[in-house]
Amino acid sequence: MLGEFIKYDPENKSGYEDLVLEVCGLQYRKQASGFAVVVPPLNAGSSVDDHPDEAEFESAYSKLSEEEQKRLCCFLLFPAEAEIKKREIIHCWIGMRFMDSMDAEHLLAKFVSVGLIERTFLYKKILNRYRMPISVRSCLLGRQTNPLAQIKNDGSWSILHHQKMGNLDETEPMRRSLLRRMTMVGSPPPDPSAISDGNTDPEALLNVSQTTLNAARFKTMSGMEKLRVVHLGRWHQDSKEYIVVEDIEAFKYLRNLSNVAFLSLEGVSGIVKLPESVYDLRLLKVLDLRACNNLETLPPGIKSLDLTILDLSGCYLLDHVPLGITSLTNLQQLKGFVINNDQLQQKPNGRTKRKTKEKGKRTAASSPCSFGELSKLEKLRKLTILTRKMNFPTPQDFETLCELENLSCLRITWVGNSTTEVPPDSDDLGMFPSSLEKLELQAAPNPIASRLLSLISQDTENCGLEKLYLRGGGLRELKHFFPQPTIVRLRYLPQLQINWDDFIKLFPNLKRLEVLGCPNLALFPCDENGIWENTQ
Repeated sequence: MLGEFIKYDPENKSGYEDLVLEVCGLQYRKQASGFAVVVPPLNAGSSVDDHPDEAEFESAYSKLSEEEQKRLCCFLLFPAEAEIKKREIIHCWIGMRFMDSMDAEHLLAKFVSVGLIERTFLYKKILNRYRMPISVRSCLLGRQTNPLAQIKNDGSWSILHHQKMGNLDETEPMRRSLLRRMTMVGSPPPDPSAISDGNTDPEALLNVSQTTLNAARFKTMSGMEKLRVVHLGRWHQDSKEYIVVEDIEAFKYLRNLSNVAFLSLEGVSGIVKLPESVYDLRLLKVLDLRACNNLETLPPGIKSLDLTILDLSGCYLLDHVPLGITSLTNLQQLKGFVINNDQLQQKPNGRTKRKTKEKGKRTAASSPCSFGELSKLEKLRKLTILTRKMNFPTPQDFETLCELENLSCLRITWVGNSTTEVPPDSDDLGMFPSSLEKLELQAAPNPIASRLLSLISQDTENCGLEKLYLRGGGLRELKHFFPQPTIVRLRYLPQLQINWDDFIKLFPNLKRLEVLGCPNLALFPCDENGIWENTQ
């Protein structure tokens, strides 16, 4: 309906859009990086304007450098109108050797500001997902002066490759000699010679929808020796869907892909031990093993890699992370680091077993990595921890955290049961690193949560904490003063009791509050979506 109004009255297009935004109760959002404003899509299936003037697209597109245009084309690797998680597109950029993760968020914000992609909202909650409007996708594919991409889609696999062109313009530098072309191929993947005819080199492979991977598929893939991005795992938001590998031995074909910089096995089941062939990928920068639900062991060969991002989130059977990880001196993000109880190894099903003597001698690289050893990772910026020690963090652990001078994001999840003993309070625990900007505490026992919140409130001079997220656990009260945080999330805290007047006094600089599953908060002025924003 909106498209029809705009079609017949284009001069008042902006007025119609503003009216729809007002009726829907949606507001413009500013990107954290300062790039203009973000208008959320009105629904998941369409944008404000389904048929934009091509001149508008060209105007926005022309504001990008050639390198930025190449990065934008990576969105074409995913299905039309797909909601793409931020980390997926950033990992692809790193894999294609376009940029590192620190610059990526600024570029995403720029793409949003000029209208080439949209930030995804759920009600009023900002999600870390993006989508390219179908109209923008069509214009990008249909450009005549610079045919960046060509699509053939049956929804199974996506391949991105360069096409070597002749000299398009003798006055243009050599850097314009490579243009992007995209091909969507079905099941099974084509023979490499069919897509690499001497003029093309496949560089990215995405599993769009296949839930089963067989040996033939791996063998075919091994012929694409120029691949930089191999995304075999899950990329969408359906966390209940897993991908099955019929023959683990088929992973041996990976060793032929010596140029791979990003390997995703997210949601791939049946991997108990990470195949040794992965460690032959010496150019690998991003290894995504998120939600590999059968993964129990990382071999010591991990020390041979030069990773910048390692994601082990959701690998709940993983008993420990090997000491060899401390050799990854360029690691910037480590997600899913495991801390076990010294005496007991607690399994996710609640059962415990005593440690037994292992057959043979463990090598140094395969021995469990203690938390203190992480101080060697001087470039670490993001760290998520799963701890089965209820007294974590100890004073020694705080010393390790403070040695990570670049650490800006920290998430700690406690895994235990109600009978686990928590040590008595200590007044001399330590402080969080001054570089910390975001802290998330998940399932923290009440004594631990209260103690850590007390430390944050005491360190008013050195702490630059901007975001404080509390999710699950036994927290019962908030009683400390927090002058730093501007964004707070309270989720699934059934025992927390406080009224609004007392709460807002504790957070004088609060700009945004998100509440979910906290039934004992009194008189909080949140809207129907659990959101409160300071509009003053």
